[in-house]
Amino acid sequence: MAHAGDGAARLRPVPSAVVMQPTTTCNLACDYCYLPARPNQHMAPAVAHRVAAAVNRWVGDGHLVRVFWHCGEPLVAGRDRLADLMAPFAASVVHGVQTNATLIDDRWCEFFLDRGIEVSISIDGPEELDVHRVQRGGRPAHSRIMAGIAALRRNDVPFGALAVVTDPTPDAARRLYDFFADLGARRLGVSLQQSLSPTRCPRDGADYEEFWLALLEAWLDNPVVRIREIDHCIDDAFRLLNDPERNGAADVDPLPAVGWDGEVVLTAPELLGLRGPDDLPFSSGNVLETPLDAIIATAAERSPWLAAHLAAAQECLDTCPYGAICPGPSPAPSWFETGTLTTGPTEHCRGAVIAAAEAITLPLLRRAARPA
Repeated sequence: MAHAGDGAARLRPVPSAVVMQPTTTCNLACDYCYLPARPNQHMAPAVAHRVAAAVNRWVGDGHLVRVFWHCGEPLVAGRDRLADLMAPFAASVVHGVQTNATLIDDRWCEFFLDRGIEVSISIDGPEELDVHRVQRGGRPAHSRIMAGIAALRRNDVPFGALAVVTDPTPDAARRLYDFFADLGARRLGVSLQQSLSPTRCPRDGADYEEFWLALLEAWLDNPVVRIREIDHCIDDAFRLLNDPERNGAADVDPLPAVGWDGEVVLTAPELLGLRGPDDLPFSSGNVLETPLDAIIATAAERSPWLAAHLAAAQECLDTCPYGAICPGPSPAPSWFETGTLTTGPTEHCRGAVIAAAEAITLPLLRRAARPA
C-alpha cells in the first residue's frame, strides 16, 4: 500500500459498504443514544439514485458492496418508501437493515425474503441486560423487540444481531452469548458502549480482557453464532502469520454514510448529522451536488477533521504495538471522549481493540508459533 502523502493514511477508493439513512426518526429512546433529537425527515429518491450511480459502477467492476439502511429506525420509512429507495441499485447489490425489530410483522418478513435483505436486530441481550433500550416515555422495549424476532423466526427469516454492552463482565459475556445462541441468531456484533464524556472513569484493561476471554470460551463451547469481533481477531492472526511485516500507509475503508438529505460523512456513520471542530459539519459533500466516488477521492482536502483523523491513523500504525491489527483511532470514540480527532488510544480503543487482541489474537499467534 502506498503512502497517501504528508505522513497520512489514505482512504480506499471503493468502500466495502455504504450506510443509508432513509429516515431520521427512531421510535425508541435508548438512554445511551448519542444522536440528538431531530425532526422527522425522509430520504428523497433522488438521493438514492445518486448513490446507486456510484455503487452500481463499483459492483459492475467486480467489487462487493453492501448497502445498509440505518442511522434511525429504517422501518419507520415504510415498505413502499424503502422499496423506492432500493429500486435504483443493481440486482447484485446486497441490502441490509439494522432495526430495533419493534415494527416487524409477517408483511415485513415477506418484504425481507422477497428482496433477499439481510436483517440485523439491535438488542442488548436477555431482558436483564437489555435495560437501556426503552420506548419513548421510558417503558422497556424488550418485549416489543422479542415480538419482532418471533415474527422473523415464524417466517424463517435469517437474522443477526448487534448488542451494545454497558457492563463488560465475564458473567455478562456468557449470558449474552447463551441468549443469542438460544435465539437462533446467525451472527453477532458486540459494541462496547461509547463514552460520551471525557470525565467518565475508564475501566482497567484487564476487565475488558476478561470479558472477551469469557465470550471466546462461550463461543468455543457452542460455536453456533458467528461473533464479528472473534472473526476479526482470527483473521488478524492468520494475516500476521502469513505477512508479519507492516507495509506502507494505513488503508482506511471510507464507509460513507449518506444522510436523508444527501450529506456524506466518511469513516464514522455515528457522526452523521453532527458538527465537529470549529462547529463545522462532519460532512465531506452532498451526493446531490457531487458524485459519491468524487466525494471520497477529495474528502481529505474538503474536510480538515478527516485529514487530522487520517494523520492520526498513520501515527498509530507507525508507533503503536497494536498498529498491525488496527487502522488507527476510530473518529467517533475520539470525538465523543475527547472532543478531538488527533488523540491517541481512547477507552474504546483499549476496550474494543487492545483488550480483544490480548485475550484472543495474541494467544492464537503464540499457539501457532509453538514448535511441534
